[in-house]
Amino acid sequence: MTPADPAGLVLRDMSREDVRAVVRIEVDRHPVDAWSSTAFHEALDRPDRYVCLVTSTGPDESRDPYDRGAGVAAYGVISLAGGTADLDNLTVREDHQRQGIGRRLLAGLLEAAARRGAHEVLLEVRHDNVAAIALYAADRFVEISRRNDYYAPGLDAIIMRRSLDATHG
Repeated sequence: MTPADPAGLVLRDMSREDVRAVVRIEVDRHPVDAWSSTAFHEALDRPDRYVCLVTSTGPDESRDPYDRGAGVAAYGVISLAGGTADLDNLTVREDHQRQGIGRRLLAGLLEAAARRGAHEVLLEVRHDNVAAIALYAADRFVEISRRNDYYAPGLDAIIMRRSLDATHG
């Protein structure tokens, strides 16, 4: 999709070869409610409904042929319905956090949503995920609601919304 970002990573469409590495990161970062490989494959099966992006260390040829997704540093998935996009997943590998990768990935997802006709983006984030909330707030997402005990007892979801304007189109 774009040239290398400041961290030396390339933002591109997720491929089926990336799913193995993506799921390893997913399980590491979200041990209780990780998406399965089936969920990622189902999203990849529906390019009319989902946008799946990864940041990686470079082109497929530079990766280990036995684990072609090994260079994945972060990934994101948005679903589209009418003029609304839902940010379903945005995850950065722990050893790649605080390098601007999440911010670049979010920008790429928002750009893709706008190109596909979305006028707004909604997301849910755990109330105790301070870093993610700060990332979203810095990109003009605002809290519109809260779902008590959404993830588990005592773990609320904050619902955030952002309008997509000409800056992402």
